[in-house]
Amino acid sequence: MRSRRRHRRLRRLAFALLPLLLLAVLAELAARRAWEPPALSGSSGMALVPHPTRMWALGPGEGRAFGARYRVDGDGLRAAPSSGAPLRVMTLGDSSIFGHGLSDPDTLHAQLAEALARRGIAADTLTGGVPGYSTEQTLLLMEEIGWSRRPDLLVIGNLWSDHNADGFRDRELLDRLSRPGRRADLALRRVSFAWRWLRDRMSPTAREAGLPRAADGALPVGWIQEPQPGGPCDRRVPLADYAANLDRLLLQAIDHGAGAIFLAPCNRLRLEPETPSSTWDAYFQAMDAVAARRGVPVVDGRDVLLAAGLSADAAFLPGDAMHPRGVANAAYAEALAEALSAAGWPSRRLVPDPGPPLFDEVPPDAQCERLRRGEAPLGGAARPGGSAP
Repeated sequence: MRSRRRHRRLRRLAFALLPLLLLAVLAELAARRAWEPPALSGSSGMALVPHPTRMWALGPGEGRAFGARYRVDGDGLRAAPSSGAPLRVMTLGDSSIFGHGLSDPDTLHAQLAEALARRGIAADTLTGGVPGYSTEQTLLLMEEIGWSRRPDLLVIGNLWSDHNADGFRDRELLDRLSRPGRRADLALRRVSFAWRWLRDRMSPTAREAGLPRAADGALPVGWIQEPQPGGPCDRRVPLADYAANLDRLLLQAIDHGAGAIFLAPCNRLRLEPETPSSTWDAYFQAMDAVAARRGVPVVDGRDVLLAAGLSADAAFLPGDAMHPRGVANAAYAEALAEALSAAGWPSRRLVPDPGPPLFDEVPPDAQCERLRRGEAPLGGAARPGGSAP
C-alpha cells in the first residue's frame, strides 16, 4: 500500500513537472531563435565568453581577428599542432603571447618550435596566452587546464595586463566569482540563452563575468572599459601581488618538474632611443627580482628587438602600441632558444630553485611614490601601460 501511494505521488509530480519542462524547452528554443546574446569582446577583436572562475575565456571554434584566422580548442586555448615530440613548451601571457592579429606561423609559440628545431631540439609548442589575462587568471588557467597538458617548460610573458589601469582589481572580481551561487549562475549563462535573457531582463545592470556594462549595454572585458577614478598607480594587479604571482607560477612549475624562463615583453615606447621612465618599470624590476630569487633566466624583449635592428614600425602591428609582428616573434624565439641552449636545456631542466620561501617582499616603486607625493615623475612624463589585451 505504501509503495502504491509513493508511486502515485511520483506520477503526480511527473505530470506537474512535465508542463514546466516543456515550457523551459520552448523558452530556450524561442530565445535561441529570437535573441542574440551580446558577446564579450575587447580591443583584440576576438569573441570571448564568460568563465565561471577566470572571468572570461576564448570561445572554442574558428575565429578571425584583424585579418588573421585562428582556432580555439575545447579547453579554450589557441589550437597548436602536436607531433608527439618528446618535449612540450607552453607560452603564457596575454594577447601579445596569444598572437593577436597573427596567423599561426607568425605566433611566438610556432616560431619557438622552429628556433628550437634549428638547434636540434624537437619540441611541441603551445600557448596558454589569452587576451587580457593577468597573472591572477594565468594561475587559475594552469591549475584548471595548463598542467594537464604536461609542459616541460614554461615561457612566462605576463606583464602588460597586470600593469593596466582598467578600473578594477582582478583579485576582487575573482573573489566574487567564488561566492556561492555565482559559479552556478555563470555555468547556466554558458549553456542557456533563455537563462541569460531572463537574467538580462531582470537586472539590466547585472555584471557579466563580474565586469560592469558599458554605456551602450555592451559587455566589456576590462581593457575597453573606461578606468574608474583612482590613484595614479591603481593597477589590475598591484605590484606586490604581481611579484608573488610570478613566484607562485614558478612554485607550480617546481611541483610539476617543469622548467621556466621569463620573456620581458616590449612595446613601441620601450624601443624609443631614450626610453622614458614609467610606472611599468617596477613591474619589470619585480620580474627580474623573482627570476633572480629562483635562478630563472630572463630574456628582455627590448634588448632582443634592438639587437635585431628592428624599428617600432617593423616590430609591431600597424597603429598598434604593443602587439608584435611575426618578425618580432621570430627574434624573440631565436633569443629564447639561444638562452635555453646556453643554459643547457633540455639536459638541464631549468626547474626553478625550490629553496627560497614565497616572494612576499614589497618591490620598490620610485615612480609611483613620486606620483603619489605630487612630484614630477622620473625621466619625463609617466606613461600608462596602455590598452594591452
